[in-house]
Amino acid sequence: MPFDLLIWDCDGCLVDSEVLACAVAARCLTDLGYPLTGQDYVNRFAGQTMAATLVALEAETGKAFASRFSLQDFRQQVLALFETALQPTPYVAEALPLLALPMCVASGSSLERNARALALTGLGGYFDKGNLFSAEQVERSKPAPDVFLFAAAQMGIAPEKCVVIEDSVTGITAAKAAGMRVLAYLGGSHVSAVWRQRVAAAQPDAMFDDMRALPEMMDHDKNGSVR
Repeated sequence: MPFDLLIWDCDGCLVDSEVLACAVAARCLTDLGYPLTGQDYVNRFAGQTMAATLVALEAETGKAFASRFSLQDFRQQVLALFETALQPTPYVAEALPLLALPMCVASGSSLERNARALALTGLGGYFDKGNLFSAEQVERSKPAPDVFLFAAAQMGIAPEKCVVIEDSVTGITAAKAAGMRVLAYLGGSHVSAVWRQRVAAAQPDAMFDDMRALPEMMDHDKNGSVR
């Protein structure tokens, strides 16, 4: 069964945003009395929702963070930083035109953030607004499969005919739970040796570091296999 849809995670796959968003999150939490660096945040919390992060910190410290954390302020700071510092992931602009199948985005970030990130990096032309999907549209965020299943349903494609590009354990877990193939992209600036080991342990169908390799990895033979 050949693949009929390529589903992209946005942060860390299409745009090199993880280090930026994590730096803002670390600064916000430091201001609330939990000091950590952007890299600390990447290593511990990147790929999961802010709500999940706050729950983990409250369990760790016994202190109330969720009631004092302004999600609106955090999102505004992230978008402001994107305006000056956001870049596409290396070579993704070269790879996208060579991918001969429909594509959409299924992200844990908001629709507003995804649309602005793609516009700022010049990638918006590859994804119509109707092809952008967010965890804010479903009941559960990754690692639950909801956003991937929602995206596939909206695109009219069966889950088993979808391939997902992800960079995090959370996203890989969600894609596998949705019954989809998943390729792990590890070329983002946030990817460390520890990150790579965690992703490998999540057992994606394949891992790659260079977006220029993606078109060749997509093998549309009768078995729908991925090289």
